[in-house]
Amino acid sequence: MDLNSNGLFDRLDVSLDVETVSSGFYEWSATLRDSLGTEIDFDSGSATFSAESNSFILMFDGTLIGDNRVDGPYFVSDLLLYGAGESLVQSTGVYTTDTLLASQFESTLPPPTVSPSATPTVDPCNDPINFCGKSNK
Repeated sequence: MDLNSNGLFDRLDVSLDVETVSSGFYEWSATLRDSLGTEIDFDSGSATFSAESNSFILMFDGTLIGDNRVDGPYFVSDLLLYGAGESLVQSTGVYTTDTLLASQFESTLPPPTVSPSATPTVDPCNDPINFCGKSNK
């Protein structure tokens, strides 16, 4: 989600659906990890759910994703949802994002620099075939 209209994501929102047996107050938490398994961010929240299909949104800080500098996909893991006498713990496979680039997110770090590749040059005076313009033959 681009909150300041600068073309970079300030936040990654992940909406999850859950079926609950009992209505009541529920709390949740989950972790966002990069493709290398590194924890990027953690989110938690709470809401009152009905005894049926419900959804909630995990909101992850886009600056932390951008500063991590590892491209997606990103993975939501370590989900804990509990309340109204129920609990759900799911450590992996909760949600996988599309392949997003870290550069699509805000960052507090300076842009990475790309050094130009060096092109080897041949000094004609040290060329074994052509010594300073004179043929070696």
